[in-house]
Amino acid sequence: MFSSFLGSFFLFVGYGGVTYYQRFSKVDADVFLPASLLMEGVTQALGVFMTTWIMAFTLFHAEAAATQAAEAAIEAAAAAAAAAAEAVEGVAAAGAAAAGAGDNTPF
Repeated sequence: MFSSFLGSFFLFVGYGGVTYYQRFSKVDADVFLPASLLMEGVTQALGVFMTTWIMAFTLFHAEAAATQAAEAAIEAAAAAAAAAAEAVEGVAAAGAAAAGAGDNTPF
């Protein structure tokens, strides 16, 4: 999916750059090679594209990721609480069995 967006980005940058240089700037193509003119703005355009891509991706996917992480944390906390409750019950049962099995002298 990303490669199709990146391909369309470079198509847009290439076509937009050629159109700008030929129609608006009136640059003579014999003096300046079109490829060298296009390379002047590719880095800046790629930076704008990546910034826009990251912001849009974060906007649309960050909430879902945060919700999934919160649900996983809640499930982990519930499992830890259940394990702790079982451990407490086991200790209480062992203490009750020990108290009833022998004499009750502390020493």
